[in-house]
Amino acid sequence: MIGGHYATALVPYTRLERKAPLWLLLSAAMLVDFVLISLVANGVETMVPDGETPPDMRYSHDLLPVLGLATVASLAIWAVTRRRVLALWVGALILLHELADVFSGYQHNVNGPDSHAFGLNNYMTNPAQALGIEALLIVVCLAYYQWHERRAGRSFETWKSVALFFVLTAPTTLAFGPQIAG
Repeated sequence: MIGGHYATALVPYTRLERKAPLWLLLSAAMLVDFVLISLVANGVETMVPDGETPPDMRYSHDLLPVLGLATVASLAIWAVTRRRVLALWVGALILLHELADVFSGYQHNVNGPDSHAFGLNNYMTNPAQALGIEALLIVVCLAYYQWHERRAGRSFETWKSVALFFVLTAPTTLAFGPQIAG
């Protein structure tokens, strides 16, 4: 899931009346994957599944490391900005990343491969369902964003939501589309 994570950043952006940097919210929504990419680049984790075994993402996507990352990021944002609500939203976006992955992505563990596993593991077992879940998350976030923007008296045309939907779903569709087509 890529676009779904990015779409979640629209919720706090509009809730905070656009007074939070969108780049910060987008970064928070993807911070877990940014950590993953840096760990993969350094040979610590793997992103490619090995047959029936999902990728090894024990330091970036397991529950306890994500809770730690959300806490550290929230505290850092609070220390820099002294904006408690913004700091809480940053932590919430990181936790929402984990929650979305539970339904749409690979299976995760509590803390390491020998701990309890959780999640639907849709990337391994049902990529079409994973794409559907991501599309639904994007639609819900865009609908909320559009509703809140109009409620606040700011114009946001429906065609922009449609365009954003296609932009946000494109990365995952391109990644898993061939696998789904068979």
